[in-house]
Amino acid sequence: MIFVDFLLFGVGLFILSGIKTSGEEKRSALEIDVAVEAEVAPDTTPPEIVLEGDAEIGLFEGRSFFEPGFTARDDVDGELTEKVETSGEVDTNRAGVYKLKYSVRDEAGNLAETTRLVFVYKTWYTFQSTPTKNFEELEAYIKNNGWDISFGYYNFQTGRTYMFQGEKVYYGASLVKTADAMYAFETGDVDATSRALVRRAITYSDNSAHIALVQRFGIENLRRYGEQIGMKKHLKGSELYGGTYYFCDTTVEDQLAEWKHLWELINNSPHGEELRLYFINNFWDNLSFSGSPVHMYKNGLYGNNYHEVGIIFADSPYAVVMLSTEGWRSNSTTIVKDLSHRIFMIHQLVVEGEV
Repeated sequence: MIFVDFLLFGVGLFILSGIKTSGEEKRSALEIDVAVEAEVAPDTTPPEIVLEGDAEIGLFEGRSFFEPGFTARDDVDGELTEKVETSGEVDTNRAGVYKLKYSVRDEAGNLAETTRLVFVYKTWYTFQSTPTKNFEELEAYIKNNGWDISFGYYNFQTGRTYMFQGEKVYYGASLVKTADAMYAFETGDVDATSRALVRRAITYSDNSAHIALVQRFGIENLRRYGEQIGMKKHLKGSELYGGTYYFCDTTVEDQLAEWKHLWELINNSPHGEELRLYFINNFWDNLSFSGSPVHMYKNGLYGNNYHEVGIIFADSPYAVVMLSTEGWRSNSTTIVKDLSHRIFMIHQLVVEGEV
């Protein structure tokens, strides 16, 4: 017969004390102490490091790099952010790929590691001659290089407009998607489904999302919307590609009309800031150059057609349109960055009243 005086749990031991009686001997309750070590599962789970911002960051030479931050937690030890060790450096004055390493151990010695890659790109544009000082010089520069490029400029504060081959027709490709987002936010059809489709259509240039939005809103409604904001060719088929149903041709004139209206929406709509961010977080940004202001943009790419359109948030904001049949080739981004920087420099002179 055993009497249990007490059980002690939580420290890895429990003790049984009691009296055992047999036919031949009796023992006191204090004569038997049995210690049994309880089994405790070892901690083998490493902590988790979560990077804030992107795991891959790109910037151009000469720009500043700021660590976006990170957090670390362990399922046993809790918060470990202050114990994270970092290694690696980024030299923003030299193009290359830089690896930043983050590591931390918990009390049991389990190691967690992760990395962030920082791509420092060369400033691709190079001025082969004296930078252009006005739009007429820019036209000559394009012609001298033999490029098939039309461009447009519009200053939102002064209304100054300049177009080079403004009526020339190009297949618009993914530029058609800008109106999807504008229509959704201007008509108030901004439920969760619309938001998800707009984000995919603009930020990732997803064709299936664009088609879903056209089906959701109705192609005739979107055509009328394009006409109302001053576009002549929006969703009216393509003279160049056999009247494709969901895409269309475009011109510099159409694009300036569209982006003027987009400017009104982002400044006056209750959803303006949300709409702006879809375009700022877009990809394939080739309007940027070393020292370029923040800008929102959309591109179009199909066959030999390669376009960039955007709004540059300079001290005096302006819209810029570049439509081309230069195609997606090795020097296309170089050309666009070069022209974008030249237009920015001309813009500075426009604002100062020198041109």
